[in-house]
Amino acid sequence: MIVIPAIDIMEGKCVRLTQGERGRVKVYDADPIERAKRWEAQGAERIHVVDLDGAFEGACANIAVIKKIAESVKVPIEVGGGLRDAQSVAGLFEAGASFVVIGTLAIEKSQLAAELIEMFPQKIYVGVDARAGMAATHGWTRTSSRSIQEIVERSEEWRARGIIFTAIERDGELVGPDFEEIEALASKTSLSIIASGGISNLDDLRRLKAIKGVEGAIVGKALYEEKFSLKEAISES
Repeated sequence: MIVIPAIDIMEGKCVRLTQGERGRVKVYDADPIERAKRWEAQGAERIHVVDLDGAFEGACANIAVIKKIAESVKVPIEVGGGLRDAQSVAGLFEAGASFVVIGTLAIEKSQLAAELIEMFPQKIYVGVDARAGMAATHGWTRTSSRSIQEIVERSEEWRARGIIFTAIERDGELVGPDFEEIEALASKTSLSIIASGGISNLDDLRRLKAIKGVEGAIVGKALYEEKFSLKEAISES
């Protein structure tokens, strides 16, 4: 299992939100690029980058910063946030992203999602952001009528690289992942799953590692709050 440290960018700075709420923001680093270098130096095999401004505004807003991150590290970066059209997805690949994550686009423009996944094989993850069993969109500000199971099934049909599953109510709360939902999803799909939201300690990582089908775990606040180090996390994965 890969432990993937997160870098969430808002107004050019490295921040963390609680439950994705714009008003519950904490700034950790003024320079996301230096943070990316630090994660790489500590052994990260991949870095998860979210353009929070893009997620809220519906268009890539920090592509210049993302390009600099990609140029500054040798490890792959996966990027999401505000990818609502083909041009945005292609632009991130041109900027150096190894993988991209589509969420709202996958729900609202399913035909385009299928075409992009075919155009960039094994390069696109579908972000399944769950709130009470339903998929959230537009930077988690809206809850769709689509169940998370429906989105997972579609993603499998499209042959996405995998699923990035986030339990919104747990994100930034340090209360542990939604193990029950992750296990249920993993048992129903052949796609690999990257778990996100709520990871608070090394035991959480050990439990995720034991779930068949879990490819990775995105860790944010627990690392920034020094609940454990990235090196410790990697040693448990």
